Amino acid sequence: MSEELIDEVEALNSIYPGCMEKKSNLIYDLTVPDLDAKIQVSFSSTYPEERPHLLSVRTRSQDEAQTLQLLDDILTNVFVSGQVCVFDFLESSREVLESIEAEILEPPSSMDNEKAEATEEDIFAGWIESDPIVDRKSVFIARAAQVSSADEAADKVNKLKLDRKIAKATHNMTAWRIKQENGISFQDCDDDGETAAGGRLLHLLQLTDCWNVAVCVSRWYGGIHLGPDRFKHINSSARDALVKGGFIDTPKDKNGGKKSKK
Repeated sequence: MSEELIDEVEALNSIYPGCMEKKSNLIYDLTVPDLDAKIQVSFSSTYPEERPHLLSVRTRSQDEAQTLQLLDDILTNVFVSGQVCVFDFLESSREVLESIEAEILEPPSSMDNEKAEATEEDIFAGWIESDPIVDRKSVFIARAAQVSSADEAADKVNKLKLDRKIAKATHNMTAWRIKQENGISFQDCDDDGETAAGGRLLHLLQLTDCWNVAVCVSRWYGGIHLGPDRFKHINSSARDALVKGGFIDTPKDKNGGKKSKK
């Protein structure tokens, strides 16, 4: 057993008493703090030069094989050869397992009844979808829809979130601009936890002079921080949906035609 592993076990157990329990020479049970979850980890004699391996996981999840794969992906992302990684792995795993446990324990709500009643056709009616953007396991998909009032925009966005996959997105960032026949205009945006993202979407609508449109960008976080690149993907996917929906002028085609704004 390496000195680095001995020191790491001691350090972790001082932070979270009893969280690393030795089962055999190089196998430990890792208890996730504040959760009913235990991960069995095998270390090599050369750790931290070599990546640890996950042997099993015990959680509230009914699909422990899928949970084990998810945690293994996290371990791959945090491991850097030559550096101890258990603390970073533990903290990242706790975030994921907290989300899984919260979903399992969450009681049925009126929203669940609405989801059951709403058909896929109702939810996605009028929305134009962008091509997905995938970067370091994060996925971005934007949707744009024509709207004529702020109430209609809010209603369409709320209905979109009835879809189970979209509801589970880490962020659903939105913006809309409305111009009525009398010249009165409205605009609004929502970051949904991604600071400044809604404002950037609204700025895109302003730059492209888009009116009477709502745009929603969903992001599913993949466990790796993207930094400023996330805003590039948010804008790129939104623009793609706006172009596909005809809300942004596209370059002339070979016959000289030009797609007009809605």
